[in-house]
Amino acid sequence: MNNGYLISNSGAVTVVVNGKTFNVTTDHVNYEKIITALQVRNYDAIPNLANVGKAITSASKGRVSVLNGEVIYDGNVIHNSVTKRILSLVTKNLPFEPMLNFLENLMQNPSFRAVNELYDFLEVCSLPITEDGHFLAYKRVNAEYKDMHTGTIDNKVGCNPKMFRNLVDEDKSRTCSNGLHFCSLSYLSSFGAGSGHIMIVKINPKDVVAIPADYNNTKGRCCEYVVVDEHVIDESKGIPEKFTEPLYSADGSDFEYEDTDLFDTDDTEDTDTGTEVLGVKPNGDRFWNKRDTSGKFTKRS
Repeated sequence: MNNGYLISNSGAVTVVVNGKTFNVTTDHVNYEKIITALQVRNYDAIPNLANVGKAITSASKGRVSVLNGEVIYDGNVIHNSVTKRILSLVTKNLPFEPMLNFLENLMQNPSFRAVNELYDFLEVCSLPITEDGHFLAYKRVNAEYKDMHTGTIDNKVGCNPKMFRNLVDEDKSRTCSNGLHFCSLSYLSSFGAGSGHIMIVKINPKDVVAIPADYNNTKGRCCEYVVVDEHVIDESKGIPEKFTEPLYSADGSDFEYEDTDLFDTDDTEDTDTGTEVLGVKPNGDRFWNKRDTSGKFTKRS
């Protein structure tokens, strides 16, 4: 086989695999993985590691593709903030299915304006998504766990406030108006700082109605959310970030995943006969690579 590679003084890598050339710069999302694969002469891993778009298309069964830096979902170009989120999940070896779920939920939102405003919100705030394709955000409530505006809506953990969508103000220029409110971390210090409780809410992208223009797109209005947790802190010492990962479980808890590589797997059988379903890391180590219908990794029996 015609395999070989060259690393320039700048760190850029030129790899030849079976006569085909791959050029990889140091800012490539899989640069470190490619270097690791080359160190152990695992040339077979290079094509999928170098071609992120191919891996994404394969993981989404053809519904999502990457062309000229843009993500295309069912033939429609998706905003680059979603592209960044996809690459973030891929880089951290997290399953791709949650992002596909997110896109499917987002495309159910009837408002073109709301969809594009949500892109801006996610891009500015870098809030995480959940495995079922929702996203997590913050909400400040009063001392009795009621909303700060009317004092009538219960926001204890487990509550599911909702209202008719057509009663939520969709005009982003009206910064304080009708709707169920959520926000980013940075907005918390601008609204009721030091009072009440800080809750974590889970929101389906289809239920977002508006992202008001004030405070740099850091708060939003929706017609429904679920309260999944409380951010218990000593606010006098500042407000630390609650979210440390780009992906969480459907209930808002930490997502349990194995150290996997989405780009390089064996063509092993997936049967119920006891046959092991294994993937292969660039260093040659194998890992359990079977998922259930929700996309989570199953345990070995």
